[in-house]
Amino acid sequence: MFGRFFKKDYRYYMNEGEKYLVAEQYADARTAFSEALEKMDGDTAADDELKAVVKDKIAFSGNRLGLANLKEAEHAIQSGNTAKAREHVQLVMQLAEDVTTREKAEILLQHITRDDASVVAPVPSSGCASCNGVSHKTVENREISDEHLSPADRFFLAVQTLPEGLPQRYASLGEKFAYAYLTAHEGDQEAALRLLGELNEAGECDIYHYEISLIHYGRGDLSRCEWHLRRALELNGANSLCWLALAQLQADAGQLQDSLQVLEHMILNGFLSDQARTLQGDIYQAVGETDKSIACYTELLASPGTARTAAERLVPLLESQGRSAEAEYLYKKHLKGCC
Repeated sequence: MFGRFFKKDYRYYMNEGEKYLVAEQYADARTAFSEALEKMDGDTAADDELKAVVKDKIAFSGNRLGLANLKEAEHAIQSGNTAKAREHVQLVMQLAEDVTTREKAEILLQHITRDDASVVAPVPSSGCASCNGVSHKTVENREISDEHLSPADRFFLAVQTLPEGLPQRYASLGEKFAYAYLTAHEGDQEAALRLLGELNEAGECDIYHYEISLIHYGRGDLSRCEWHLRRALELNGANSLCWLALAQLQADAGQLQDSLQVLEHMILNGFLSDQARTLQGDIYQAVGETDKSIACYTELLASPGTARTAAERLVPLLESQGRSAEAEYLYKKHLKGCC
């Protein structure tokens, strides 16, 4: 008798759902409204109009959750964690009904699927050239020219992998820049250099200089590459990609102490700190300063976005020092079962 009296009907769950919406607790709101909809079955007081209202609330909550997961996916891509990005994209597809949100998620999923194999790999003991694995150069060299995607989609996907704040800046530079960007990253360096030069003459910009520097780097013209990077930093000393590219350029040129100084500047100022610390560890490893290298990688274990990369580098280093138990622990925690 009392159980029936205190039974929670659809009204209770609708009220709970509304409270959660006000508090912006969209996961709880969606669960509550879903429960309300289920309780409406067989209840004559719940007409089709009321059911439609509840369905709208479920959709609204799901769309908000979808947008949140889309942001998390973009952040995970920027951090190089494609596995986590894939999880968030799949949640978007499960939760969101909004067409635009789902289309963006589908585009990101296509991007992740193509680039899953591009997770950074350990640097070989021969030198620092493969330090590029932790940098924007990896992003820049990815294949983004799938014919089934529109130029707008290809540009959107490419810039989503840039560090926080830069996707918006790149997108704000207009169609001519987007065309130049795609032209460069799809192979026509000469045409891209001409277009970027025209844009830069019309209005100098650190991003133009950065993209021009990449073309010169690809051509092996390191002096021009460095000039454009330094000019970009004169225009905008907060462009983290330029600092990272400069550090890598110096490492490639054998200017390791200069590179370490730039990396320390990045870490102190919060410019792509994880990537900077990784490259720092790679340089120490290359010059035989194993203890410093291990310290860098150990620090990176605390960050979900870099823990696996750090473990990949740490395991062989620890084994080389006879620290097999530590190496085995890291392998089991971060690497076991990975492809």
